[in-house]
Amino acid sequence: MRDRLVALLVGVTIALVTSYGVPRAYMLANLVQDQQEHEVERSVELIAAALSAQEAAAVPVTESSLERLRGEDELLTYAPADGAEVTVGAAAPRESDLVRTAAVAGGGEVTVARSGDVVSDRVADAILPLVLIGLALIAASAVAGAVLARRFSRPFQELADAATALGEGRFDRDVPHYAIPEAEEIATALRKSSAQLDQLVRREREFTVNASHELLTPITALNLVLEDLRTWPETPPSVVEELDASLVTLERLGTTVQGYLAHDRSTRRSSTVEVDLSALTRHVVARWRSESVAQRRDIRIETPGVIPAKVSPDEFTQVLDALLDNALRHGKGTVLVDCAEVESHLRVRVADESPSVGHSNVIHRQGPGPAAGLARVAEIAEAQGGFLVRDEHSTTRFVLMLPKPAV
Repeated sequence: MRDRLVALLVGVTIALVTSYGVPRAYMLANLVQDQQEHEVERSVELIAAALSAQEAAAVPVTESSLERLRGEDELLTYAPADGAEVTVGAAAPRESDLVRTAAVAGGGEVTVARSGDVVSDRVADAILPLVLIGLALIAASAVAGAVLARRFSRPFQELADAATALGEGRFDRDVPHYAIPEAEEIATALRKSSAQLDQLVRREREFTVNASHELLTPITALNLVLEDLRTWPETPPSVVEELDASLVTLERLGTTVQGYLAHDRSTRRSSTVEVDLSALTRHVVARWRSESVAQRRDIRIETPGVIPAKVSPDEFTQVLDALLDNALRHGKGTVLVDCAEVESHLRVRVADESPSVGHSNVIHRQGPGPAAGLARVAEIAEAQGGFLVRDEHSTTRFVLMLPKPAV
């Protein structure tokens, strides 16, 4: 797009310069030619008048007297009515030279020939500024075209990057506003699509996680009950056979549910992209600034620099959102978020100043309760190959551990 815009602007400029410059150059060349002819005619008339006065005073015409009358790059010839011809000048007249002759009182004549090279040089000197102006305009159009093309194409390049990020599952990507109406329409559509896809994917993943576990829990419980019933001595052999068939069917059902859960996890892992964990963490924390100010709480973040990671930005945002919401909702004082590389894992820690309850432990999926939200978030962390830990400390600290990307 940029190359086409530059080529179009330069092409239009060349066409304009050519349509104006070429006729102007011809006019200027003819004007200089006419001026040179007029100068030669005026020169030969003045020389003829000077020679007429010299003859009237009975002063002989010599080469030295003609040399004083000759102009630069001119050939001057005096042919008296009776006597030898006198010529001063370096070269003989050529066909391209300007030649003019005038009569001298007493019957003689004088001829002035100006070099055609001089005339050509003066025509070139007159046209040169016009050519330089044209070249300057073409160069300026190329520079202006490159600047305008970059300005016009930048919004669409950013929109292409935003669309790529959207396809990779990065629904938190901010799409800026643009002054170009067409770009703003595309940006509005991308923002709307991003919000809708974000909501859809969140609901789908939450439903998958919840449904899978809600199915596995009763299946496991029913399997244990049937196993106990099968080993019960009072169970008749015919019932044992039916129980064996039911256990096989129940096992197949459990395997199917686990397969769906494993497929969902592998799908999530396949949607991971390479990101800077520090930058992504800062982006998420920035979204909670207004909420912390409303609660008169402070959020601080400490990052050592660039931390390469391979995660799903959407799911990482969901986990960190839940930890920040928990810290602001149930914690106290300043909320501190830091991330770092720790041996084989990447650590993201969210801490506040509320007293810690319990010991260090890995959070797993559990039933309804106050920690059920964090447990669901822990399930998302496990789907990314990591885990969520309640750190053992005097104050409340939750630690998200993620695997380091392979080198």
